[in-house]
Amino acid sequence: MIINFLYLGIGLIILIFSSEILIRGSIRLAKRFHISEFLIGVLIISLGTSLPELSSSVNAMLHQHSDIVIGSLIGSNIANILLIMSTTVILCPILKISKDQYFQIYSNIGMVVLLCLLGFFSIIINFFIGLIFLIILMMIMFYETKFNAVQIEKGLNTKETNIIVAIFLIIIGLVGLIFGADLFVNSAIILAKQLNISEAIIGITLVAFGTSLPELTVGVVAGLRKKTGFALGNILGSNLYNIFGILGISALIDNIIIPIRIASFDNYVLLITTLFISLCIIILKKIPRIVGVIGLISYFIYILYLFYS
Repeated sequence: MIINFLYLGIGLIILIFSSEILIRGSIRLAKRFHISEFLIGVLIISLGTSLPELSSSVNAMLHQHSDIVIGSLIGSNIANILLIMSTTVILCPILKISKDQYFQIYSNIGMVVLLCLLGFFSIIINFFIGLIFLIILMMIMFYETKFNAVQIEKGLNTKETNIIVAIFLIIIGLVGLIFGADLFVNSAIILAKQLNISEAIIGITLVAFGTSLPELTVGVVAGLRKKTGFALGNILGSNLYNIFGILGISALIDNIIIPIRIASFDNYVLLITTLFISLCIIILKKIPRIVGVIGLISYFIYILYLFYS
């Protein structure tokens, strides 16, 4: 058991350093191409930090554990908003919302409503629906690249920015995040089994939390460096990748039935949290620190409810 606690610590250290490298590389890339930090967060960082969810989901589908897949993805999206976004804005409030961030918010709302409808009507997520999910994701990313990439960051100094160095840092950061998250998650699952915690709880809590660690560490480091554009883009983009991308790919492998418990409870927790953060952005046009405090408290209440329900 001691060795697994050691692996937990090593995995966390790797995650923190990899996040710093990833953000440094992303800043260089944003400066080089005069692209907004938010768009880099959506297109590059969120895709990279979603790789742990992808690898764990594909592995679970190949071993016919679709409940773990849907549970970990829903749990990961809830953690992204209530835990990661909340932690980020507590460290550094988001005081300005751009046009492309509104588009991401509306996309997230539509995605969660669709997920709730699938669960409510007990619709099986099959190969055809998985294909539709992937097409929707590609359309969203195309729109972001085509129309929101024009949000130029003015006044950036690009003379000393080397594109090769930027890409190298991003690749090293992503590899480190994936390796660190895998080490952390595997150690956490072994410890949970040693402590007699059920697999269902492991899926929606430990696996969801573990695969969200890249987003969390990126969010914390971005918040400390006051680069909240990366953090917000990473979280909103990651949620879209999780459902339309990873769930879509998983459905290509085998059919997925949303469990009754998730369809009747966790889906709506995700809907409420998404609407909560969306209304803050739309009405307040910012995400103040108090919203982060409310979100973080809500997440811990949710986790406690899962363990004791």
